Amino acid sequence: MIGSAIARGANFIEANVETAMCLWEAALELRDDLPNLDARWEEIGTVALRHEIMALIEPCEVAWNAARAAGTEQIPFDWEHCPAFLREHFA
Repeated sequence: MIGSAIARGANFIEANVETAMCLWEAALELRDDLPNLDARWEEIGTVALRHEIMALIEPCEVAWNAARAAGTEQIPFDWEHCPAFLREHFA
């Protein structure tokens, strides 16, 4: 999924914006620990990576909702789920 993009003119609700902020914060924290994330960052730059992270909003939220339904969610969303999601995505 690396290299995904959001559709032009995509609309986001408040929860989506919060997810984006949590994912970006996790990316900042994990950059040195995830070689694939760091390589992608170096390859495309910060602005493009922010847009790539925005394309992960929906998959991240879908994964969260599926985990909640299964009773396997990693709480809290911002400090556990989002970093784990990025670790898996950039594995």
